Amino acid sequence: VAAFVGRGAILSGNCVEAGDGIATVDVAGYRFKARARNSKVGTARILLRPEGLVLAAEGMPATVLSAIYRGPVYEVRLMLPDGGEIVLDCQDAPAPGASLRIGVRDAWLIPGR
Repeated sequence: VAAFVGRGAILSGNCVEAGDGIATVDVAGYRFKARARNSKVGTARILLRPEGLVLAAEGMPATVLSAIYRGPVYEVRLMLPDGGEIVLDCQDAPAPGASLRIGVRDAWLIPGR
């Protein structure tokens, strides 16, 4: 399940390794590093923003819901296997229904909970 913050999405996941300033998180079976403060192992909320995401050969599986032309990029809305939705900016528009893999270059673990 996702909530949106601007063009970013807050996803439910798990913090699997807490660290000083960086944590390892799992969202929809895909593990990646996230910025963190006072992180704890367990259920977590993770913020993903379009500029922190890239198409990747290996990554989080996603299905294209829509692609809208936004000037220099296409804003691509994606659904994750757990039903969460994220937004990715792409140079080319993938077809609705296409399966992609998304790499996470930057993310934030939201404190609390």
